[in-house]
Amino acid sequence: MTKCVEELGGVLSQQHYQPRLSMTSLDYKPGPVGGRPATRSRLPRYSLGTPSRRWIDLHLGNIILSLAAGRRVRVLDLGCNDGAYHTFLESTGLVGSYVGVDIEPSPEWSRASSAARDLSAHFLVHDAHEIAALRPSGFDLVVAITTFEHFKDDERVLDGVAQQLLPGAHLVMIVPSEFSYALYGPHGYRRYKLAETARRLQARRLEVVRAERIGGVPSFVSHAVWFNSSRIFTLAGKAALGVLAGFSRPRAKRWFGALDTSLNDAMFWHQRFAIGRAAHSLANEALASIDIMVPGLPALYLFVAKKPF
Repeated sequence: MTKCVEELGGVLSQQHYQPRLSMTSLDYKPGPVGGRPATRSRLPRYSLGTPSRRWIDLHLGNIILSLAAGRRVRVLDLGCNDGAYHTFLESTGLVGSYVGVDIEPSPEWSRASSAARDLSAHFLVHDAHEIAALRPSGFDLVVAITTFEHFKDDERVLDGVAQQLLPGAHLVMIVPSEFSYALYGPHGYRRYKLAETARRLQARRLEVVRAERIGGVPSFVSHAVWFNSSRIFTLAGKAALGVLAGFSRPRAKRWFGALDTSLNDAMFWHQRFAIGRAAHSLANEALASIDIMVPGLPALYLFVAKKPF
């Protein structure tokens, strides 16, 4: 099994899909989709993302299109948040219907639904742990992009996904690796291992057709330094404000409200300026290229699993 998983690695790095709509670029101007202007994705201000998100930008579209194979598909987005992946999926040329589910509603859902063209959008408040009960049932494609780590009982969710997949349908899942604690801190309930996760998919009679490491040593080190140094700066800054306010954090929040709040986004301060955004983008490009030469310490894992006919 482990040998099989190892042999699956490296395939996607040879592809050259260029997405019309970036999931991480702040100032990206979407191109036309089917002759119509694409809808800009609503993403966090100043956040151009990490090297691993850049990898997703470049390759996720190819994966989705290869699975759709030019046919109409019914898509389930598990943990859809504000529905940004609907915009991304439609921008790749995917045609059919999309159902996004999340535990809480988003004000962006109505915008995404009204802007949908070739991929109709429907959003539901629904607990992923009860995904097996979703009706109408049956999907050609289920996507779960960095969401499984947020499900308390991911075994139950995976059982439900396996039930919702139609024969011949695919699950595309991206999860944080066992190394990612150094990059994201205490994020979600768990981290994942490549071979172990592949076995869990197979235990549900799903065929693992892709298992991919996302990232490498250069991007891992860069991301870890960026994340942790920013975190230290934030904590030190808040401590200093507390001292200036007479060793009182509540008073510091009152006296230095805007400055205190801005420290929460210290890691994105450089993206307030055009030169900072340009430097961030160039660094991501460079790190992605070097990662190929120095693999190891992946930030994320990608899995594509198929339900047999």
